[in-house]
Amino acid sequence: MPVERSQRVVLAASKEEVTQLISDLMSFEYFHFAEGEQEFLEYELAQRVDELYSRLLSLAERLHLKRDVGVMDAFREGYPPGRRRVIEAADVSGLVAELEEREREETGELRALLERLDQASKRAESLERLRSTLSAFSKLRVDLRSLQRIRRFYVELFVADGGDLREIAESLGDRGAVISEPLEAGRALCVVIAPRENRDYVDRVLRAFEVSYLRLPEGYPSSPSEAYRAISEELEAARREIGEISGRVEAEARERGREIEELLEAAELVRSQVTRARSSNLKRFAILEGYVPVSMMGEFRERFQGYLVGVEERTGEEPGLLRNNRYSRNYEEITLQQGPPSAREVDPTTIISFVFPTFFGFMFGDLGHGILLMILGLILRIRGYESLRRWGNMIISFGVGAAIMGALDGEVFGRELWSIVRVPSVYGIELPIIPAHEVVMANSASVVNLLLALALLIGVGHILSAYTLSFYQDARGRGLRKAAIEKIPVYAFYIAALFWGYAFVESGYSFSAVMGNKVTPLGVTTGTISKVTLPIVLAASIGMIVTKVLESNYMEGIIDWLVNVIEMISNSISYLRLAVLLMVHIALLYIINMFYPSGVAGLAAAVGYTGWILGNLGVAALEGLMVYIQDIRLHAYEWFIRFYEGNGRMFRPLSMRGKRIVLRIAQPPRAGAQSGSLSSS
Repeated sequence: MPVERSQRVVLAASKEEVTQLISDLMSFEYFHFAEGEQEFLEYELAQRVDELYSRLLSLAERLHLKRDVGVMDAFREGYPPGRRRVIEAADVSGLVAELEEREREETGELRALLERLDQASKRAESLERLRSTLSAFSKLRVDLRSLQRIRRFYVELFVADGGDLREIAESLGDRGAVISEPLEAGRALCVVIAPRENRDYVDRVLRAFEVSYLRLPEGYPSSPSEAYRAISEELEAARREIGEISGRVEAEARERGREIEELLEAAELVRSQVTRARSSNLKRFAILEGYVPVSMMGEFRERFQGYLVGVEERTGEEPGLLRNNRYSRNYEEITLQQGPPSAREVDPTTIISFVFPTFFGFMFGDLGHGILLMILGLILRIRGYESLRRWGNMIISFGVGAAIMGALDGEVFGRELWSIVRVPSVYGIELPIIPAHEVVMANSASVVNLLLALALLIGVGHILSAYTLSFYQDARGRGLRKAAIEKIPVYAFYIAALFWGYAFVESGYSFSAVMGNKVTPLGVTTGTISKVTLPIVLAASIGMIVTKVLESNYMEGIIDWLVNVIEMISNSISYLRLAVLLMVHIALLYIINMFYPSGVAGLAAAVGYTGWILGNLGVAALEGLMVYIQDIRLHAYEWFIRFYEGNGRMFRPLSMRGKRIVLRIAQPPRAGAQSGSLSSS
């Protein structure tokens, strides 16, 4: 369906009114700030929000809290939109004030505990270093202060490398004597005795060898052994204090962790929207430019008539909004993987929302595995946040497609469905309708050919739908005549070439027999098909080449025609993967069913059931991922390339809905205007 475009508007406000204007725009929500042409709007509120976010982020990292909600978190705790906390304020300034107040309430005690923990940790580190230094002297019972009171001699204790002792003694000579006692790790406890007048010389010598002096800090006993014992006791007390505070911090983090994560998300939401605001750099006024959806321009004019100074003409480059129904909205991400649609393009999401699960179901055709997918999707839908709920809805649709195909081909966990339920036919229709299970039998050529033919027909229809969308876009943008001249030859060539290819296959891949009189299942001969289609192919080829020549030159026209022919053939053949993956799925489950404990009991049955269940789960997970990737590939490389460029811009509303929290700007309604508000969480 067409993409809704937006209208560029210009707003003006005095510097004093900027905060209120931003609040009004956030309340309105559907406003997209112009990018790149104006400077960021700097004001005090943006700085407050940034500081709030930085404080909460630092605290969350310190407490090892999660910034985002993962899939497993959603499974364990559940984050459905209905459980999100709502914070509401009159304006954005009040909203920031409310977040700051909640931050003080939720984190005040935690920050005090963390400050005490930091102080205790620093003290423990200091004591640890001091204890390590005194460890070499822990058994020394000497009053160091009494040694310093000796008048005529200079006495000092130190620790040196054992290999340096001889050189130290030689350097001191007759100016001092060194006595040593070996320690561990090649170190030695030494005492130097020298006349008081030689103190400076002895100090210079010892410093040259980088010895460690024995120094006791103030407040500790003068005996190294007693000081070591006192420091050890203080260190143990500090460690106990650290353990106690750490336990309290962990308890507080468990109790208040989710609230802090919600506040962090709220601060990030406000910060992301406030920093989007841009304005011209005027002294007294702020000029804001942005975009509003065309369908909401009436309401916007009424609500912002005091600020609105201009509405610019549309150029086609404005951001667009995807307007899909509730179901199709789940598949918008697949469209956006190819880029947002431009003004001349249609939004193919509605088509994708039906074709994608159909392809998935064809390749994953098993009733049992389809039910498993539906259960998984339902869990994600119930427990997950918005984006995860969309995935849940998609997986449910995948499961529905797989279950329908499983009913058609008679597969349930790799076993024959209609044999189990003993229903051979319904209303005279023999079951299964598509006997896909026979691909594992010896004589399965007819079934394989049937599946390949179905896959090819589905692919042809898919490619033709892409050509149709391309024709519609060109007719709308360039005119019906130009679109017909350019696209009808492509249509004609592709359809005629397909029928001729069918006749060629039915003739036994013989160029001579294809002009013969062999009757095809369509009721006409291969010769008749060839006589009708070959002139169309020739005429369409000439048309394709001529239209390209008119745009460029003769050589490019020939090359473009050859490329088109090769792409048509390769893209059509690519859809055979639909049948191939279905056959692989059936073959894998056929192998898994060898574990099924038929006619056994006891331990053998338990082992068999375990292998069968685990095998089914493994195949469902592996094949499900493979099928999804191939489904994406078919759309991206065989379908999108024929009509879609994806070079548009997406409209980004001022939404403040997170996974854990919803922020709202609630303003009183104005006379004659509808009150803007965010949709319910």
